[in-house]
Amino acid sequence: MGGSPLFGYHYVITNGSPTPDNPLVETILDDIVYNKATSMEVVSFLTNQTILYNGTRANFIENHDTERVSIAFPKSQKTLFALISTIPGIPVIHAGQEQASSKSKQKRTDPIRPSSDETLEPFYKQMLQIRANHPAIRYGEIHDIWNGGDNAIAFLRTYENDHVLAIMNFADTQNSCKLRIPLEKIGLSESSTYILYNELTGEKQSILGSNLYDFAINLDSYDFKILSIQ
Repeated sequence: MGGSPLFGYHYVITNGSPTPDNPLVETILDDIVYNKATSMEVVSFLTNQTILYNGTRANFIENHDTERVSIAFPKSQKTLFALISTIPGIPVIHAGQEQASSKSKQKRTDPIRPSSDETLEPFYKQMLQIRANHPAIRYGEIHDIWNGGDNAIAFLRTYENDHVLAIMNFADTQNSCKLRIPLEKIGLSESSTYILYNELTGEKQSILGSNLYDFAINLDSYDFKILSIQ
């Protein structure tokens, strides 16, 4: 499990195949998947990581040398894809990953075997569409917004007037955490009323700007929310 931080490659699945000059090393994603990383650690890693040649980070959760994420981490596979779709960089999808197809005894010319989970491929499409809809996710800064409570990965992506929150629970228990949005830093007002729009469900919640300084989010085990501020 690991990746090559200098080149911006991350692996979450065990047994990634190293290269002679750039052996795989552990990254923060190893701790994330087992709920050992804090939100501050994740954002600090992503903000301060050096990538050679000013390259763009490529984010993997499986590849041709690894087990399927659907087998290695079946409960958190969607949460993992939500993570790599919203952190800085480009999410990379291994062929068949979006269908949780088996790799056993498959040739390159074999058709991809359909998944028993019919929700998986539509979810991948939805996450990629959310990413396409929001320049904040593709180009924006990242800020840690976790402010107490149970451990969760919670960050804000912001670019000009586009602001997206991502909150993820990698624990096998329910989670309740508090968030703090840096209003002044992103040009929002305490006295204005905003809409928190759930990009996954379409639900809307009205909230006063001053309440964005300290508000609670509840998540089921391995649950996540992608919210835009409108």
